[in-house]
Amino acid sequence: MHTSARALLNVSLVAVAYKAPFGFTSLVYLGPTLSVATEYVSFKYNTTMRFNLTVLSDPVRTTCADLNDNAVRMVSEWQYGQRQGNDLTVYIIPACVETTEMPYLQSQWNNIWISTMSVSPQIRNRQLYPTWIATNYFSLSQCSQLYVALLNKYAWTSVFFVIDTASPPFYYTLASALLGDLKRDRSMSITVRNIATTLGKPYGQFAAILDDIRQASRIVLYFGHAAFLREFLITAAERQMTNGEYVYISVETMKNKMLGLLHWRYNDSRDEIAFQAFQSLLVVHPRNIYDGPDPTLGAEFVKRSQRDYNFTYSLVDQPFISLVDTYLAVTSISQALNDSLSAGEDPANLTGTTLVKYILNRTFTDDNGGGTIYVDGNGQRRADFTISYFTTGGSREPFMQKLGKSDELTEVTRLTTWANSTFPPPNEPFCGYMNQKKVCQPERKNRKPANRHWSCFCMDHR
Repeated sequence: MHTSARALLNVSLVAVAYKAPFGFTSLVYLGPTLSVATEYVSFKYNTTMRFNLTVLSDPVRTTCADLNDNAVRMVSEWQYGQRQGNDLTVYIIPACVETTEMPYLQSQWNNIWISTMSVSPQIRNRQLYPTWIATNYFSLSQCSQLYVALLNKYAWTSVFFVIDTASPPFYYTLASALLGDLKRDRSMSITVRNIATTLGKPYGQFAAILDDIRQASRIVLYFGHAAFLREFLITAAERQMTNGEYVYISVETMKNKMLGLLHWRYNDSRDEIAFQAFQSLLVVHPRNIYDGPDPTLGAEFVKRSQRDYNFTYSLVDQPFISLVDTYLAVTSISQALNDSLSAGEDPANLTGTTLVKYILNRTFTDDNGGGTIYVDGNGQRRADFTISYFTTGGSREPFMQKLGKSDELTEVTRLTTWANSTFPPPNEPFCGYMNQKKVCQPERKNRKPANRHWSCFCMDHR
């Protein structure tokens, strides 16, 4: 009996990007990553699937804001004009466009759509957006939950936000997400100050804010570029505000020059005071932030950027941890598609809602250098996070961690010393923020007024 071979499943991978050579949503970064991934899965699954890659871009659209304003038009024109009727379509969406009408359109079209950068909180509703998946290593919601767990662990209820609105927009977005989470807890006392650092040195802004902090809190959450964080901590040290009473908490998403060097050593005249100041700092970051890129995969990304887009950058400067998110979006969805076909799904009837059940609550492993990721039941990749501190020797070491599959914040190292004091410092000093509590006021002795004796010497002048 002759059995005809099953037809190949045609898969259209569609991404959007802007063309300017800056930012990780730029075509010079995304294009090579997507092409490498597509070639790899085309070879790996050549007997069951055929992949076609389309990157939608417009020469006029040169920024993230431009892309956000025009992405719906771009994908709609492709969906209704260029899409082949029998193809399964997967959209790969960067952060620039995930907060527009895009989620609604993808759900109505019943396409799988994958976010590879930051994830806006409103699109995590699976009832509204059932075909959404995220492969980004840095989840805003997961990072915010880590901050909340840290503050709760040490009963730090009075917190002071310092948000640099002139830094990359991610910092403001994360701060906003965390503020939303903390405001649900009525026991929290929250103060917020926005600053706008410029090319000049904002010492005046920092000094004024630190004066406000002294009166309101000992727990300071700083959201901004690493170079300005260093200046902020140096200013704090100069004002005797790194004496063990204060905890400064910052965040680092990746090791990249666009975000600055988060370290005390800049080889300048202020290294010595920065060395002391950084011993009052905790840093929240992905656990693998300092892992180098896979040498073969990372080198291929660099090579194709130069070949296809005439854009050159070094492997040292490569934002591999971010680029590999996009690469893993392609390899992971391909694994899920292959599994669905192996399970007997009809290729002609595969849709986003059918396919998503092969993605949720599972681990994907790429054998070509991309690594392993876990996607939870909400469609979000769960990454491992670490909280680090700077030792008295100047090195940066892990203190606590929160593993992707776990909701528990656990200690890696017991932190006993903190800026020549003990850890953890209390939410409020014993005598109050301004030494105002009565118990700490100098004792006033109750002195009785001295008895005064008036003597009268009367002389009789007769």
